[in-house]
Amino acid sequence: MKDEDRERVIQEVEFIFHGAATVRFDEALKQAVEINVRGTREMLLLARACSRLKAMVHISTAYSNCTIKDIDEKYYDSPVPAEKLIDMVETLDEKTLNGITNGLIGDFPNTYAFTKACAEDVVLKYSKGLPVAMIRPSIIIGTAKEPIAGWIDNVYGPTGVVVGAAVGLIHVLNCNPDAVADLVPGDMVVNACIATAWKTARDYPGNHEDAPPQDLPPSVYNYVSSEQQPITWGT
Repeated sequence: MKDEDRERVIQEVEFIFHGAATVRFDEALKQAVEINVRGTREMLLLARACSRLKAMVHISTAYSNCTIKDIDEKYYDSPVPAEKLIDMVETLDEKTLNGITNGLIGDFPNTYAFTKACAEDVVLKYSKGLPVAMIRPSIIIGTAKEPIAGWIDNVYGPTGVVVGAAVGLIHVLNCNPDAVADLVPGDMVVNACIATAWKTARDYPGNHEDAPPQDLPPSVYNYVSSEQQPITWGT
């Protein structure tokens, strides 16, 4: 970002929605950490500099703590301290990192969930005194209503399965038909993010002068369908 652009952001921006991430499950560890963990740290440092900040919403994922059976709306211990992880990927060469990735991520199924968990550690530590909140949506699919029903700009995940079946490319899906498919429509996730920003700004109407207490962790909102309206992969 150019210096003049950064200065304009610092002077004018009131709301930040941080949803930038690599969502590839097989992303190399270095790339995943640089984007998902370090990127989150850089955004929080920028937010701290914003003189008119009213709210920042960090978009995590419902699967950031998937090694835990029941996930509450709270922060959990990071699998690796975020700062040490960033230092590691910036110090070691990519071949070495690829060799230790499986051992490093442990019980996490992929680098995506692992780095999103570490990013939550960044949010917790770098948000002190700032009007920050975090939302954890599950699997995002096409829209329910807005701008039109079924709109999506990316064919991935369950959407890819549906499209593939519709055009005759996919005839069989190997899965547990009784497992819950935790799907949430894209427009409802966006609305939840906006509502989160509104509530955060309402609770802390001023930045710095009327900021949250230093020891108060940012609010966490799990945004999933499995609790109220579960649907199975079989359905």
